[in-house]
Amino acid sequence: MRKSPGVTKGYTLVEAIMTIALLSIVMVSISPFARTAVMSWNLGDRKAELLQNARVGMEVITTNLRQAKRICKIPWNVAGDYVAVRNAYDNQTIVFFWNIATNPYYVGNTGLIHDNSLVMCTINNDTGTASAADCQNSLLAKSLSNFSIIFKNATGSEVVLPYRVDAMDILLNLSDPQGLVSDTVVLKSTVALRPSVRINETAWAGLSGRMIELAFNDAVTGFSTPSYVSVNKVLFQNSRETAWVSDSGDNSVSRIYWTGSAWTRTRITGFSSPQGIVANPNETSNGLEVAYVADTGNNRICRLTWSGSAWTSTALSTTTTDPTSGVVSAFSFNGPRSIVGGEYYGGRHTFWVADTANNMIDKGYYDSASGYYNISNVTYSGIAPRSITFINSGSYAGNTFIALTGTNEIGMETFNTTGSGGNILNFTSPWPMSGFSSPNSVSANAATSEVWVADTGRSRVAKVSFTGSLLLNLSGFSAPNTVSVAPINNQCWVADTGNNQIVRLDAEGNEEFRISGFTSTSAVGERL
Repeated sequence: MRKSPGVTKGYTLVEAIMTIALLSIVMVSISPFARTAVMSWNLGDRKAELLQNARVGMEVITTNLRQAKRICKIPWNVAGDYVAVRNAYDNQTIVFFWNIATNPYYVGNTGLIHDNSLVMCTINNDTGTASAADCQNSLLAKSLSNFSIIFKNATGSEVVLPYRVDAMDILLNLSDPQGLVSDTVVLKSTVALRPSVRINETAWAGLSGRMIELAFNDAVTGFSTPSYVSVNKVLFQNSRETAWVSDSGDNSVSRIYWTGSAWTRTRITGFSSPQGIVANPNETSNGLEVAYVADTGNNRICRLTWSGSAWTSTALSTTTTDPTSGVVSAFSFNGPRSIVGGEYYGGRHTFWVADTANNMIDKGYYDSASGYYNISNVTYSGIAPRSITFINSGSYAGNTFIALTGTNEIGMETFNTTGSGGNILNFTSPWPMSGFSSPNSVSANAATSEVWVADTGRSRVAKVSFTGSLLLNLSGFSAPNTVSVAPINNQCWVADTGNNQIVRLDAEGNEEFRISGFTSTSAVGERL
């Protein structure tokens, strides 16, 4: 017996309606779960992305720090939210910083970079005062809730000077910029810096328009043509050495000192093409160091003293005493180019002068009885002494070396402290030493009695022994203007003028630093 077609059709319709109803009920119950599942997956993805961003940012930081030539700047107030390093070639400064308004490298909201971003800034201008065009800011990670660095030395103690840093503990906290992930991603890393040479004392370089402190990579602007720099080795101001600079293009001299947060310059005028300058470590005036300047254009040596509120420049009243007859007569300098502080004995603060146009080598000291600076000197025909350096300690104390540009030689004089009036002895064999061409600068190491020479005309740097032997003959320079040796380790800084760079050599003449981009480098000086 067959089923009725109408019955079959009705059954199918009812079944379909019931199925749809059941599916509706099921979908209503599934939808919240599906939305929750999708949101969970999204949040998981966001947290994974956040973690990946943090890892990428940390990897860039740690890689660059491990490869860095040296640390050149850390927060002076130990805020720990930035670090500046010199790259492996020492020709760029790289800064990692947290982009917040209180950070000195803050750039604000610019394109991809916003407040609280982790930023890497590459500065191609070696002066440390690059314009925006010289800087490249790169986003490493977004939405930091914290970025801090603890700077440590080799024993794990915290330090505040960049050249004391051996390791860094880095903490990086990132949050979700959309606020969907409530917790933060925290990454920690410790970076031990590679063993490398360092600038471990205050060192200054002079170039067109500015002075650069090399250890901190700081710039002091407003100069014209810095000619010579003297770094004070005894007195400190706010824990750092002061520096004196003669600016021949500006007819002024300047004192640079640390305020606790920045370098400040005090400019003193009234000179004419000043050249040599020295801060006397044994003489003070109202708590600050006394300085002497070779005021070349005015044919005088000036003494700079601190009154308590201002610097006063006084031209030295000088006499010379004949060691045989005892006759005292007036004395005048003529185009002095270089001056260095000599030894301190019998209550006397002494100095040596390369008295260029007089063809003289002068030694002076203050005579408290007469109130004059008494000068002992020796004249040599045509020597035109340009630079002078003095050994003030050790077995060879009292010996003075002079760059004789007029005769293309290096000379050595010995001051006889036992002779009547303090005679200067004549050149004795093997001095003067020949084979140079317009030597412009000499710098002696008291510990070894070796002398470094900027042999400008031959575009080389030489090192000679006390006995007149040529120890090093280094090429690769272009008209080097100045050398400055650190007696502690016999490192030598070179102002490589023709190549627009600063070079530091170790005791054996191996290159440690070659910092390029220093236009018209004219002077360099380290704490001696």
